[in-house]
Amino acid sequence: MTYRILIVEDNADIRWVLSDLLESHGYQCEKAPNAITALTMIQAERFDLILTDYYMPRMNGIEILKQLSTPTEQTTPPVIMITAWPEPDLDKKARQVGARAVLPKPVNADILLLTIAQTIQET
Repeated sequence: MTYRILIVEDNADIRWVLSDLLESHGYQCEKAPNAITALTMIQAERFDLILTDYYMPRMNGIEILKQLSTPTEQTTPPVIMITAWPEPDLDKKARQVGARAVLPKPVNADILLLTIAQTIQET
C-alpha cells in the first residue's frame, strides 16, 4: 500500500527536498505552499499523514491543527510538525491540538522517516 503524505511548507526548496526524500522511500507526496492551500486540499483529498511547517505566513502549524480539529465528516490524518524556530512549550502546544510529533529543522532524514512510519502504523 502506498501512503499519501501532504507536505505543507512555505519554503519551496525544503518542500521539494522533503518530497524527494519521502518519494524515494515509497510515499506518494502532494505539496502545499501554505496553510490555506493545504486546508483546501485536505477537504478534497484523502491523506494518510500531514507533514507541516510550524512558522508560515498567515496561518501557522498550530492554527492548521486547530482548523483540522473542528468536527467534520472526514477523518483527520495524523500530523507531524517541523520547525526551524522552536518556541518554549511548542511541543506541548502542538500535541495539545493533535500533533503526533514536533521535529526540528534541519530535519534528520532517518528520524523523520522513523517518525512517519511509526505514526502511520499507530493509526
